[in-house]
Formats: sequence, C-alpha cells, structure tokens
Amino acid sequence: MIDRSFLQTADRSTIFFAMAHEYAHAYLQHDIRLYGQTEQSSKRSTDVRRAFEKEADGIAARKAKQMGFDIASIITFILSSHDSEKGVPSEHRVHSRPRERADYILAVYESS
Repeated sequence: MIDRSFLQTADRSTIFFAMAHEYAHAYLQHDIRLYGQTEQSSKRSTDVRRAFEKEADGIAARKAKQMGFDIASIITFILSSHDSEKGVPSEHRVHSRPRERADYILAVYESS
C-alpha cells in the first residue's frame, strides 16, 4: 500500500519503484496465491510472504533500470524508511532488514 504522504514527498524514482513493486504483487497474483496458503502453517505462510516481497523487489528493480530511474534515490529511500519489523527475529520477518533489502535491490538493478 502507498500512502498519500509518501506520494507528496517522494521523488519520481522512488514513486516508480514503489508502484512497480505493488504492481508486481498484483500481476503475479500474490494475494490470491497467499490466500491459498492459509491452510498451511504460519511458518510456511511467512516464508511465502517473504519470497513474494523479494520477488516484487526484484521486478521493481529491473523495471526501474529498464526505464532509466535513479537507483541511488531508491536505495536512500529504502535505507531511511522505518523498519516496521525492527526487533522481530529473522525467521518471523516478512520483509528483509533495510540494509539487506537495499543490497538485494542494488544487485538486481546492476545485474539487469
């Protein structure tokens, strides 16, 4: 989800990345696929959600490069964003820690 304050303060590259990330979730039907996981254990559900977030980040990074958006501002945004899962043990986190996420996004961007 993207909130109004983000849209008012973010630069074009960061907005593009966020929109591409959310579009990837929709295009890949992550919501429907996750719904099918509700019968599984919560650990399995967390693993699937974590994989979906990484997959969406990878697609957004490739699209950002393809469209010529600035990776530096995207990385700065990721690193300066609030970590909503701070203090949560790694095995229970859905999102990567900001540094890990930034490193992955940068690696995908540079390899595209």
